Amino acid sequence: SNKAGIAIGNLIGGNLSIVYSMLGTDDQYNFEDGILFLEDVGEHYYQVERMFFALKKSGVLHKIKGLIVGGISELEDTEPALGRTIEEIVLDQLLFTRIPVLFDFPGGHIEDNRAMVFGKKIQLTVSEGEATVVYLN
Repeated sequence: SNKAGIAIGNLIGGNLSIVYSMLGTDDQYNFEDGILFLEDVGEHYYQVERMFFALKKSGVLHKIKGLIVGGISELEDTEPALGRTIEEIVLDQLLFTRIPVLFDFPGGHIEDNRAMVFGKKIQLTVSEGEATVVYLN
């Protein structure tokens, strides 16, 4: 489900709920030319969909150069079920963008949680069956 491409930018982001809650405030990230990493834990699918929709409507998804999706774990569903995967939810909000998207990055509230250095310039390369994140400075 990854979306191929190459992007260079400063690594920003963190918890999706926190990034979402800071939209429109003095504390929101400068998303321009960033590579956004997002993870979350314990949300409902419909809440994740709402947060990604808000990221799109606020212009965030058109400002960033790339998107890295880490662990979106311990998701809950409603009855009736939303019936959509995280990949479908995210990619629907990025239909008309050309940015690379990497899913299942080992970061977040998951057992395989790798260290990330936010604020550093990285190169994100996503191709068929392979992806790399390289720190440039």
